[in-house]
Amino acid sequence: AIEVGMRYPGLARGLIAGGVGYKFDRAEYLQFMCQLLETDSVANFDAEHYAQKQPRVVANWRKLHGAVYGPDAWKTLLQQLSVLWTTPLNYTPGDFQKITAPTLIFNADRDEAFSLDEAIEMYRMIPHAELAIAPGATHLFPMSRPDLFIAPVMAFLLRQRS
Repeated sequence: AIEVGMRYPGLARGLIAGGVGYKFDRAEYLQFMCQLLETDSVANFDAEHYAQKQPRVVANWRKLHGAVYGPDAWKTLLQQLSVLWTTPLNYTPGDFQKITAPTLIFNADRDEAFSLDEAIEMYRMIPHAELAIAPGATHLFPMSRPDLFIAPVMAFLLRQRS
């Protein structure tokens, strides 16, 4: 969503970016992402191994994407996302200023990947941003705690209808 907002200002009436950051210590970030993906390197990502280690997460992925794309679509999606997730994009404050759409920055207060301070910085750099914080939640809170996710997101989306 952030990338779309930067590259195509005005395309969307509203953007939602959850669990996001923009400052990366490349080595530290890649180490975290490899832990999250249950792999030693993104090039060696193994969906079956991940499914054994993270059955609840995979069940959520299947539920979210399986009805439309098939029960094993999560494997392709996660493989593609793993490349995206491990490629820091080096945004600058000027890049964030390009975003013209109302933008909801939504992070967990205990996010292991992106600090709350970083989310607040992004919120302050985007001209029409709103900030929502999921209390007592970690990076995967939309799947593990949908109760903390749905109401703020729906409220934001409803405000963008006009």
